[in-house]
Amino acid sequence: MDVVFDCVGASVWDESCASLKPGGRLVITGTTAGSQIPFNLGVLQGRPLTLMGSGGRSRRSFAAMMHMVHYGGLRGVVGRTFDLADAPKAHEVMAGRDFFGKLVLRVP
Repeated sequence: MDVVFDCVGASVWDESCASLKPGGRLVITGTTAGSQIPFNLGVLQGRPLTLMGSGGRSRRSFAAMMHMVHYGGLRGVVGRTFDLADAPKAHEVMAGRDFFGKLVLRVP
């Protein structure tokens, strides 16, 4: 991968780093699954990576992102879809953090 945008944090750290090609960038945008990790500096030896944090968004970057979404350049990953009646189950899955992608509630 050229770029990984990580909004999860600690639980996906190893996978995020491993998926980057040399010269890749890891952008931390959130830490819902924890913010503390043991860091092996060897990850950066022989494979240059850029690690960066991002919390703020500018109007210009938001407009560029929405342009990419509209024209198919960015697509959300849907992990699971639940009927509205199954909202309690969706909350259990979310609380357990045992999913990848977005959880979607289908409203009739």
